[in-house]
Amino acid sequence: MKVPRRSTSSGYPSFSFLIGHVLMSFANHSDVYWAFHFPACILVVVGGPDLSFASSSIIISNAVLPEEQGVAGSFISTVVQYSLAIGLGIAATVETHVNKGGQDLILGYRGAWWLRIGFAAVCVLDCGYLRPRPPVLTQQRRRTRATAAVKNRAVFATSESQKSFRKI
Repeated sequence: MKVPRRSTSSGYPSFSFLIGHVLMSFANHSDVYWAFHFPACILVVVGGPDLSFASSSIIISNAVLPEEQGVAGSFISTVVQYSLAIGLGIAATVETHVNKGGQDLILGYRGAWWLRIGFAAVCVLDCGYLRPRPPVLTQQRRRTRATAAVKNRAVFATSESQKSFRKI
């Protein structure tokens, strides 16, 4: 199975976030739910986090050795959770400072949406910089690591056998 390029697999969720947040920021309080809110919720909820987590898992699993994939997956999960917490904290701060002391809640919400649009735009622009690594270098790196691991095991086994020989 052919794995998509990193820029493509990260670009779709970022673009989904961007379009969903733009739709939510332009929605009026009196607009019909189906015109802006429903498509934005579909794009942001289904197209964003689900695809971004899956694409980051694919990218990281192709970048590390098979025995390192569990650690890399947990690292990605930790980064995602920290990013969500930091982003929500910044958005709450923007919403609190923009809403005129609680007088205009809609203005505060729109400030938070525009912050999210900025974050999503940075992600979309950043996807252009994700270039695939040449497969030859990846193959060579894996062979070098595997050779080093075999040598380490041989040294360890030799030292263990010498210790047991000395005991006899």
